[in-house]
Amino acid sequence: MAKLFTLGCSLTYSSQWPENLAKKYNLELKKLAVPAGDNVTQCRRFIDLFLRDQVNNEDIILWQITYLDRMGFRLSPDHHFLEYTNGIKHHLHTFETNLFDSKKHLDYVPFNHEWYEVWYYLKNQTQTLQELLFTLIIANQKVANKCLIWFAQDNLFIDNHEKTFCSMLDKHDISHLDYDTESLMSWVYRNSYPLAKDGMHPTETIYQKYVETFLEEYVKKFVTSSKTLT
Repeated sequence: MAKLFTLGCSLTYSSQWPENLAKKYNLELKKLAVPAGDNVTQCRRFIDLFLRDQVNNEDIILWQITYLDRMGFRLSPDHHFLEYTNGIKHHLHTFETNLFDSKKHLDYVPFNHEWYEVWYYLKNQTQTLQELLFTLIIANQKVANKCLIWFAQDNLFIDNHEKTFCSMLDKHDISHLDYDTESLMSWVYRNSYPLAKDGMHPTETIYQKYVETFLEEYVKKFVTSSKTLT
């Protein structure tokens, strides 16, 4: 059974649209998104699966690019931060164990002063973009060109980096939505669509409308392509 991998932040995690899409096209859903998550964590999660041979050429990937000013940390189970912090929030265990210590590590979203300060001094968005692009190229090759890239909003990049980013996607035959007109939250705001009660995400109805308008045509095409491979 072909798998549908969905990667991204809460725009992918906190909605039923991946479940609905997988069910409609008879795909096994693998939801790798992290609420309030970052792009580097998504790369790490894909690498976990790649190293474990969990991604095959009949599978499909929908990869949502999130905000570049976010940074997630992968903490080992015995990291000192875990020892003195009670009830850590905003973290998720990895799906796969680490190849070297056979333990499940923690993908941690930095909602605390210690990690905010680390990210302030370490962040390098252009290097992050290079690493993200490299991972996307490998992911697309692994699923035989059935990887679709889409964006949280049309203000993710600075200094026109979106042009370089999208041109590299085109160069490597990676499907992507139009950054300027089809990014989710900008599309929502532009059309004055309602938000959920939290004021940060679309309603389920609007999520579904977005999927039907922009994502589903690619999934349908990818499913057809997968059938020719089996």
